[in-house]
Amino acid sequence: SVGGAGTALVSGATVTAGGAWALTGTTEVTAGTLNYNAAGGSTTNLTVSGGTIGGAGLFTVSGTLSWTGGAFSGSAGTTRVLAGGTLSISGTLTHTLQNYTVELAGTGIWTGTHTINAGSTGTLRVLSGGTLDIQGDPNFAYNLCVKRCKPSAPTSSCAY
Repeated sequence: SVGGAGTALVSGATVTAGGAWALTGTTEVTAGTLNYNAAGGSTTNLTVSGGTIGGAGLFTVSGTLSWTGGAFSGSAGTTRVLAGGTLSISGTLTHTLQNYTVELAGTGIWTGTHTINAGSTGTLRVLSGGTLDIQGDPNFAYNLCVKRCKPSAPTSSCAY
């Protein structure tokens, strides 16, 4: 199990966690893979700049999820930004979302010029009470429809 304060860094290996994960600091994935397979892992902050978050479990973020590169891809798992948390999707690198769900119950901003390639049941879901402000010229592509949302339009009308 992983717990307490501090930073858990995945920087090139594959880490498979099937037990408790309750980190009050930051979980950071820069390369390699973090597969989370348990029912309820949590971290205050999650940074994904490379590598992959995967697995079949539910991983929650109470603070900030910063996604600047890399992938959410795995065995139908979910990473959820809780109410009061924030999601930041940015950068110029292609992001991948495959057979995995990223959920937002807090507030989010999506900036940059990158593409999120979402195939094989990749889902970016804004939950009731959550908001996602899409700015710049990013793309959500592959086998899903693309709907661009204007900043002046209510984000709840944006469905992918």
